Amino acid sequence: MVQSIISINHGAKGEKKKNLNLKNPFFFFTHHCPFFFVSLKIGIIAWDDPTPHDIKSSASLLALALPSMSVEFILNPSVEMRRVMVVDSVDFGVWMTVVERERGGGTSMRTTRVLVLGANMNESEVMIELDRLGVGMGVGGQVEQVLDSGAKLVVDQDEGEGEGEDKKKTKMRLMFTPLGSGGWIFDF
Repeated sequence: MVQSIISINHGAKGEKKKNLNLKNPFFFFTHHCPFFFVSLKIGIIAWDDPTPHDIKSSASLLALALPSMSVEFILNPSVEMRRVMVVDSVDFGVWMTVVERERGGGTSMRTTRVLVLGANMNESEVMIELDRLGVGMGVGGQVEQVLDSGAKLVVDQDEGEGEGEDKKKTKMRLMFTPLGSGGWIFDF
């Protein structure tokens, strides 16, 4: 799983083809790793079968998450990939898009959607503050975890300086288990 996430974060998409239909989530992503083959065109296929249960489980998690990440973010040429970074030995890819949404009454509003995809290369647990990735949640922001292979979002109330409600600050961190991976879509 970690190898596949790192390859996606570093741009492994296979060959670009002409006349892409971005509404079709099954096109042109391929990646080879020692245990399975990942392709949005045909799915995830184990190199050897029977394949150990843990490898099949990881491949299934990734296969289920790819459609929600690929069309809107990873394979969309109009999306900006803001960073590929390693923070405390966790490899991150960050994709950002601005979406126009109707609010009703003939009006619309612009929202920012961000995909964060991370893979822990450590054999120990790691906590990364979301602010270190340049992703800040605005008031009323929402988050959806689209891939959970040993990672989660942790939200804490931090006691800051000052008095009353002004001194409370929300701290958002990504927690990765050893060799864990995760993907989140932030909407604000």
